[in-house]
Amino acid sequence: MHPPPKGAQPFIYTLLVLLHILAAMTAVGLNASYAIWITHGTRNPASLPFAPRGVKFIDDYVANPCHLIGGVTGALMIAGGKSVAPLLWMAIALSLVARTMAYGLYTPLLSRQIKMLEATSIRH
Repeated sequence: MHPPPKGAQPFIYTLLVLLHILAAMTAVGLNASYAIWITHGTRNPASLPFAPRGVKFIDDYVANPCHLIGGVTGALMIAGGKSVAPLLWMAIALSLVARTMAYGLYTPLLSRQIKMLEATSIRH
């Protein structure tokens, strides 16, 4: 790991880096698991109602908060004096686009799918 930027407290900076990495690993790992959940649900009709609800719970209460923690810790590292390479600005912009799409499109779509699935299950 690189030393903290000039003027940053080493312990605080290291803690921010650790939280940033742990949040990113957790969020991305859980997001990757959604395909497994949905694939299992579609292959096993008994677990189909549970799979999208499980994905939504994990997304709402673990993955999305971890994405936000990653953004906040990244911003705090930049505010603490970390130099920002041009590619990092692009990564920040792409992250903001992805978060906007997730909150604006994916989360409402998943909620509608769960409601449709529950309505279909009730009729059968």
